[in-house]
Amino acid sequence: MRVTSESREGYPVAVVLRTGHVLKGARGFDEDAFARVVALLEDT
Repeated sequence: MRVTSESREGYPVAVVLRTGHVLKGARGFDEDAFARVVALLEDT
């Protein structure tokens, strides 16, 4: 997993999973929910 801040599209957070999928968090996103989604996807 790789986390970047301020992706090219203007999202404050972009997470690149091992599968190559990218999750992006818009401004004001729920950090706890985002972390749970990342954890779920990394376990599959």
